[in-house]
Amino acid sequence: MEASTHQEAILDFVRRGTGHGLVEATAGSGKTTTLVMVARLLVEELGVAPSRVVFLAFNRSAAAQLRARLPAGVDALTLHALGRRVLVAAERPVELNEEKYVDLAAASGAPAHAHNALAAAARFARLDLAPAPLNVEALRARYALELPLPSEEAASYLDGMLDGATGSDEVDFTDLLYLPVRFGLRVPSYDFVCVDEAQDMSRLSLGFVLRLVEAGARALFVGDASQAIYGFAGADAASLERVAAATKATRLPLSVSYRCPTSHVVLARRLSPHMLPAPGAITGRVRLASNATLVPSLSPGDLVLSRTNGPLLDLALRVAASGVPVVVLGDDRLAEAGTLVTELAEAGSVDRQKVQSSLEAEVRRLEREMPLSLELPRALDDVRHRHQAVAVALAAARSSAVAPVKAALLRLFDVARVGPHVLLSTVHKAKGREADRVFLLAPEELGIGGDLRPTPIDTGQDGKAHVTADQPVSAPDQDAATIDDRSEANVLFVALTRAKRDLFLVEKEPGSIRRRLQEHQVTGAPGWLARWWDDVLRLTLTMSGRKR
Repeated sequence: MEASTHQEAILDFVRRGTGHGLVEATAGSGKTTTLVMVARLLVEELGVAPSRVVFLAFNRSAAAQLRARLPAGVDALTLHALGRRVLVAAERPVELNEEKYVDLAAASGAPAHAHNALAAAARFARLDLAPAPLNVEALRARYALELPLPSEEAASYLDGMLDGATGSDEVDFTDLLYLPVRFGLRVPSYDFVCVDEAQDMSRLSLGFVLRLVEAGARALFVGDASQAIYGFAGADAASLERVAAATKATRLPLSVSYRCPTSHVVLARRLSPHMLPAPGAITGRVRLASNATLVPSLSPGDLVLSRTNGPLLDLALRVAASGVPVVVLGDDRLAEAGTLVTELAEAGSVDRQKVQSSLEAEVRRLEREMPLSLELPRALDDVRHRHQAVAVALAAARSSAVAPVKAALLRLFDVARVGPHVLLSTVHKAKGREADRVFLLAPEELGIGGDLRPTPIDTGQDGKAHVTADQPVSAPDQDAATIDDRSEANVLFVALTRAKRDLFLVEKEPGSIRRRLQEHQVTGAPGWLARWWDDVLRLTLTMSGRKR
């Protein structure tokens, strides 16, 4: 494949430049292809030994996909996998226990009702590489933590927990990076390190990579500030600026999207002004759709996005009832319906009455056992979805025998994800995915934030978003609400950039978008985020030929 102008500039920087680089890659810009080009340049042209090059990906799936395309001997793995190697090489314990910090909270003498909250705070403190003594108020503001203890008391417990963590025989997932950084453990020596999804790096992740840089590696970071959506994992809108400041990296654009049609780029540019369509890109379509007509419109291969998990399972049942295979990404509750079929089967068969009786019995049991629990609504939904899935499979199988019902479950809900299907996903989980046709649910409910300015982010003369690199994350104008709004804007950008041909905004009711815009015209939009998304919705109405 012939390199684009931007890709040639990146390759030339690797070939002839000095220092570290930061590739600012928009959605669909050929990021993975560029990484493969860099690897081949290093190994095949520059003669770097494959074992001296490593590519660090955000998750195992991305690492596996990248590894399959890299030159032989070049490794691709997650940061946490590399952290585990460091611990093993240092003969440190690597037995995983995700309840480790709950146990440490209990050992610290903290009251039982605070154990889970303290464990969560300890995770965020490690992700931020927060120094001791901990500033609990800063953690509260940054992550909207609900700690049922006074800050001074919580800080005392947390400091003790973090001290005790280093002497434990167990680790949790965050420790895989935290302990190597905390102890200053020896890391592998590389000539070149490439870090993908750099916008999702926490201070801890960056601290770990900087250990590789200190050991002699030249680094190339690849990311997009407009796709930083993992604030709950310690990343934020300033992550790329923090990388640039720490490494004095040369900025390299990769701003042309080869995925998105021009009409979709027009929408996305409201949130990310530097994005550009590819030469010769199709116009594509942006259309309004209604929830009432959504299911008959769906075909295998379509991607349906929701801001939250809530609407997805009910929609999955409706899609399956129409006879179209469906998968809810990252959710196995419908898959559990197969186990329910086995449990209900007596004398080799199962029928609707058994399903209904089982549902009623499960509801009574849950209401009896957890009447005051905040988890009761979720538990009731789980039970209802599981039983409805079996009822749908019964109707499709036209049989009460166990084997046909299970076969119908497998066919309709595509548990093993074999064959064409409609994919339902939250926007977060769909990051990195694409489809010809994408449907975004309830656009009229999105992009509502507080009356906050997007500081410390603004638009510079180059049209790109910039953040003051040394801006403290816990500063008053970078509180949890501001971070949430910026992250939400990025979520919306990700949603707008998944489609390769058609993008449908699915209103809950016909006219919902128009009513939202009219209301905001009278009362004023509640903050910059709402005004931003209103602009996108107005453009959508125009593209759809609807009156505003």
